[in-house]
Amino acid sequence: MTDPGKKIDKRNVADVIGLTAMQEGMLFHYLSSPGSKQYFEQFRFDLSGPVDPGLFERAWSVTAKNNPMLRAVVRWERLEEPVQIVLKEKNIPIRFEDFSDDVQKQKRHVDALIEDDRGIPVDLTREPLRITLCQLAEDKSVMLVSFHHILFDGWSSGLLLQEFFTYYN
Repeated sequence: MTDPGKKIDKRNVADVIGLTAMQEGMLFHYLSSPGSKQYFEQFRFDLSGPVDPGLFERAWSVTAKNNPMLRAVVRWERLEEPVQIVLKEKNIPIRFEDFSDDVQKQKRHVDALIEDDRGIPVDLTREPLRITLCQLAEDKSVMLVSFHHILFDGWSSGLLLQEFFTYYN
């Protein structure tokens, strides 16, 4: 039986696309080794200058609106072939952490958060991308971007980040 929480509102579907051969291989490994970190990607960015959380969220929202892969989920159950479903609207989950009050333990807190995030399984059917912003000081933050490689490759990640920073600035 399908989890009702995974049901997609058909009115929110922009497109349904078959997976490429490489994506099908990634899905095979995802399904055959649940919990595996194979194809899990995680980038850490040290940010200088004050970060406005509202603007940060809006910049990611605009980036997602302009890039279908950031609004995609993958489905395979009860289908002949697996597909990517590109949603019209999809919020990227953004977690905010404030470590600014404990300067002595910031590195330990950030390192633990990064390691903990690696332990959270990527759910291709709901949230194949997630972002964490850690406030370290008024003018110092860390952005953590975690995703499954099935969404996009390393070359694309640079373009997406450039677009995000353009919107943020």
